[in-house]
Amino acid sequence: MRFGIIDHNDDTGRPHVRQVAETFEGIHAVGHFYAGDPAGAREWVARHRDIGGINYMALETCFGDMTKDEALQSAELLAAEVMPHFA
Repeated sequence: MRFGIIDHNDDTGRPHVRQVAETFEGIHAVGHFYAGDPAGAREWVARHRDIGGINYMALETCFGDMTKDEALQSAELLAAEVMPHFA
């Protein structure tokens, strides 16, 4: 599996995907993905908000081989324990 990010900072002004890592561990190490508890997720969101000066994020709560129940739990935790801190 390859992990990439959408990059808008090129000479053409058009978005393109820039490959960042070959494994989840690799992409996690460079800080583009987070997996863990709600407290860590709050820190991750705050850090990216502050570094990027952004006010909007599109967060993926289901990936890989997660089950439906795991994905729902992830979304519920994000809604209940992470995002209210940024309202």
